[in-house]
Amino acid sequence: MPHVKFMGSIDMEAAWGEPPALRFSVPEEDLHIKFVESYLGTNRDVLLLRYFVVEGRLSQTVSVLLAKSPDGWVLKLDRSAPALRTAGVKLLLATLLPWFEARGLTKTSSTLEAYESRGRFYHTHGAEGEG
Repeated sequence: MPHVKFMGSIDMEAAWGEPPALRFSVPEEDLHIKFVESYLGTNRDVLLLRYFVVEGRLSQTVSVLLAKSPDGWVLKLDRSAPALRTAGVKLLLATLLPWFEARGLTKTSSTLEAYESRGRFYHTHGAEGEG
């Protein structure tokens, strides 16, 4: 399963209040990603982010979790809302990675190495909050 592990601390209330509202398209890949909503767990140790990911004729709602783990934090897909692990879904996670780093977390490991440079590109070039 695609995921990123982090160390450090993050203000979960602030992350929930101003979530990574990504909205971007990669026309040459017929890929479109749009933020839907965010939820904060009652213990403030889980942040749920939901996105629409459209790749060609495949459209899915993807739920992403940032959750406290015994060795830090993990960013991963929510198992209770299965999603196909397509290239677009992996790019979504890779685009979220720098967003969480900018808020105090440090990446310790990742299964998204092949997508990280593109994720940083879309994060840097205004993917957040467009339209």
